[in-house]
Amino acid sequence: MIRKIARLLKIKEMREQDALRLVQLKRRALTEAEAERDEAVRIRDESERTYPEREQAVYDTVMGRVVAQDAVEDMKAALVRLAESRQELEDEVTRMNHVVERFRRELQEARALHAAAVRAKEKYVFLHGHVRDLMLAETEAREEGEVEELFAKPMRKPDGTAAHGA
Repeated sequence: MIRKIARLLKIKEMREQDALRLVQLKRRALTEAEAERDEAVRIRDESERTYPEREQAVYDTVMGRVVAQDAVEDMKAALVRLAESRQELEDEVTRMNHVVERFRRELQEARALHAAAVRAKEKYVFLHGHVRDLMLAETEAREEGEVEELFAKPMRKPDGTAAHGA
């Protein structure tokens, strides 16, 4: 029976290690996602800081001079591209925020699984120790009984007479 419990304990230990590796994996994924999000925020903020100058540069291509209608249309298209670029950067930050939150939830779930695996392993550690102690106590009691039985009987000499004068 102790071997079966020891085998089950080994399985519980392996499951705990697997759960711990999953926690570490999710923690690394979260750290990487946070770094990517921080980089996306930095790029967006830098773009926002320079947006007025870039927008003004597009207007400056037609302001104060006589231009063909095509130049005005090109200016409008450039402004649309600039606004789309701005929105793409904002969308990337929003997407990365969602990714970070998803990894946070996954890390939380992995931690809960690890905690459950630790509790399950601890039960088997206790059970294994308890059964081992019971088996040791039973073995000791059996050995004591054998010793008492051995000394409780009068010993006989090979010729059949009692050894203690009995």
